[in-house]
Amino acid sequence: MKHKVGVLLAVSKEDLPIILQWRNSDVVRPFMINNCLITQEEHYRWFNSLDSEQNCCLIFLYDNRPVGYVGFTEINDFHERCQWGFYLGESDLPPGTGYLMGRLAMDYAFNQLKLNRVYSYILPNNERSINYHKKLGFLEEGYLKGHVKRDGKYEDLIMMALIKNNWKTLKE
Repeated sequence: MKHKVGVLLAVSKEDLPIILQWRNSDVVRPFMINNCLITQEEHYRWFNSLDSEQNCCLIFLYDNRPVGYVGFTEINDFHERCQWGFYLGESDLPPGTGYLMGRLAMDYAFNQLKLNRVYSYILPNNERSINYHKKLGFLEEGYLKGHVKRDGKYEDLIMMALIKNNWKTLKE
């Protein structure tokens, strides 16, 4: 089936090997809150444990080729909010591909999932992700000291969020 330039589709079991490869790559893994190598067994257990009511996993196709992953987790229908995470797994992509994925993801969150708020936790040294979120319209809402443990040390996180009305204004 031919898709337009960029599209988000529900992740299927057939997508899991490429997502695991991306997740464990030296390009993605260092910027994950859990930066451990993930085994295939752990990866499949994670996928099978997802509650479809609270999680939405999408694969990003660019020119019909899988190139990235978007995950919406902790979806709360009552409060109309969720956390999101993402990564591009391929490096041979034209400039702007990541931004396109982010725009599609926010449209999906606000229009398909009917959310009001999308938030993310980012490691302070991940300036690229912080700038990416700002480009999408996210605002920094908090700084969480010693919030996670990575490599035996407590690390801080930056919390950023985007509200639906701000997204609509930015798009216009």
